This record gives sequence, C-alpha cells and structure tokens, in this order.
Amino acid sequence: AMSTIPFDEIVPGATARTCVLQDKGQALSLRDVLMHICGLSPKRANEKWSLLSDTIKNELTEFIGQFRFPGPGNPSPVPVITFKGVLKLIMLVSGEKAALYRSTMAKVLQRYYAGDDSLTDEIEANAKSNSPIAQMARASLAAEMGPVQNELSLPYKRKLEELEIARLETDIQAKKVAIRDSEREYLSKVTVSLRELCQDTVMDERSRLILKDNFLNMAMLQGQSSGGQGLLTNGGPSPNK
Repeated sequence: AMSTIPFDEIVPGATARTCVLQDKGQALSLRDVLMHICGLSPKRANEKWSLLSDTIKNELTEFIGQFRFPGPGNPSPVPVITFKGVLKLIMLVSGEKAALYRSTMAKVLQRYYAGDDSLTDEIEANAKSNSPIAQMARASLAAEMGPVQNELSLPYKRKLEELEIARLETDIQAKKVAIRDSEREYLSKVTVSLRELCQDTVMDERSRLILKDNFLNMAMLQGQSSGGQGLLTNGGPSPNK
C-alpha cells in the first residue's frame, strides 16, 4: 500500500505521498507538495516544477531524490523532496499560497530574533508531539545533524585534549618555578645565617668545616630535589666549589 502523511500543519486537510530514500531519509512527493503549497492540480504541479529556473533547482538539488511509488499509475520514478527541502521550496516558489506560508515563516523568525518567550512552549509542544509532520521534522534534523556532529566531534575533542595538556604543562611549570623560588629563598636565608654564625661564633677550624659540609650537603639535596645543581645565592658558597 502507498504511504501518505497528513500535511495539516502546513495545508489543512492535505496529504502527501511519502517514502524513505537510502541516502536522504524520509521524503515527500514533490508534485504533492507543490499541489498543496501552490494550490495546483497534479498536472499543473508537475508543470510548475518543470518550469522552475535552474537557479532554484540547483539550490534544491541536495534535497531532491527519485522514487517510484507503487501502483499501475506510477510507471517510473518521480521527484521526491526531504522535509528541509520542502521548507526551502516554500521560500523559493511563486504563488499566493506559498507567499502566505512565507509570511508565517517570517513571523516565526521575527519572534525568534525578538526572543519571544512563548516560542519555548511551542517548541516543547512540538518536541513531544506525535503528529506525522513533527516526527518527520525531528527525523530530518537528526539525520542532518548526526554526520555533521560526528565530523566535528573528533577534531573538537582533540583540540580540547590539546588545551587540557597545555594547561597541565603550564601548571606543572608554574609549580616548578614556585618550588625553585621557595628553595632559593630558603637557601638564601640559610646562607645568611651560616655567614652570621661563622662571624659571631667562636669555633675551631674543624667545627667550622663540619658545619660548612653539613650546609653544603643540605644545599645539594635541595638542588637535586628540584632538578638543579643546588647553587647558592647572595654570595654564599656553591657545592661545586
């Protein structure tokens, strides 16, 4: 049996033959759509399509397919059009009815750009609606967005990973710098303390050397912990000397 879909949301009481194309998903008879949006007979609708300019047809090419509907009256494939193609077709064809539909679309866009809150309720209602047109619109959007999202997701994820790695490396370098600064400050204070101790304290040479060796060992350990050589600042001794 031939499958049809109610077109009431666009044209009250109208129906259109529907099919599923392997590469485009659900589609509608182009002739049936033109009949309803332009108020034409089946013959005039076919003529309408034939007479459309190449510019318009080229703009619709990606939404058009060919399908042979069952029945003795359909000997050969005929043009069919996707849901998004129907919306574009309405914006491109001439005719009084088509102009009325364009006015409706313009009103929706006006409300969208104005931030009309009432659109939210209508969008939620469409998202929950089981009407054939709402289901077809959702299927059309899913089929169109799926491959695009898949194409974009991998580069996007890689970029996020690169940014996260860069952030971690920056954090690590900042921590290393903070540790080195802290060590330099600590060693500087110890150097000053050692110098003052050596100047103010009476001790024999052996005790002085032991104290100095202990300090140098401590400085070397501090330097090795940060990957450096443990050099001392502020005129203090160096473990390399």
